[in-house]
Amino acid sequence: LALHAAGVGPGEHVLAPCLATSELAGALYRAEASPVWIDVHPDNWLLDLDLLEEFLMGHPLLNEEDVLVLRRNHAPVRAVVAVHLNGNPCDMDRLRFIARRFHLALIEDACEATGARYAQQPAGVFGDMGDLCLEGHPSGSGDKGALLLCEAQELLHNLQKHPLMGRYPEEFPSYNPTLPIL
Repeated sequence: LALHAAGVGPGEHVLAPCLATSELAGALYRAEASPVWIDVHPDNWLLDLDLLEEFLMGHPLLNEEDVLVLRRNHAPVRAVVAVHLNGNPCDMDRLRFIARRFHLALIEDACEATGARYAQQPAGVFGDMGDLCLEGHPSGSGDKGALLLCEAQELLHNLQKHPLMGRYPEEFPSYNPTLPIL
């Protein structure tokens, strides 16, 4: 849902760490996104921000519509996913700066960092969207689901007609995008 809300379309690129749960790969597959895997830093196994910045400086370019596209196929680069792994949040100040600099949506996968904090704030609230797992572990086979956090109403409007929103109507009985999100 976060990828859809961020405007990621079929064949469009999403930058993501090469070390994450299978759920991220599944979400990218279901969104028909084309992942660009960025290596992780050997000290903390989180997205290597130096490599991310190096990639963004060397591989994409702006097309005539001022959209960031990859040189090799000219498909748009729409988003970057931060995966907070093993309870350790990414350097969100730097990652937010990079995402804004390159006009990328920033999605936080905080499923493995429920309760973790960065700069005195809970993980999952720094990006354009954040998701949190309601399971004991995101790789669990339970059915408790997840939360999608988002402050921007315009991104939530993108979800109104998404098939998943109608799949479980009992879970979204009073969805109203005009209500304030707390």
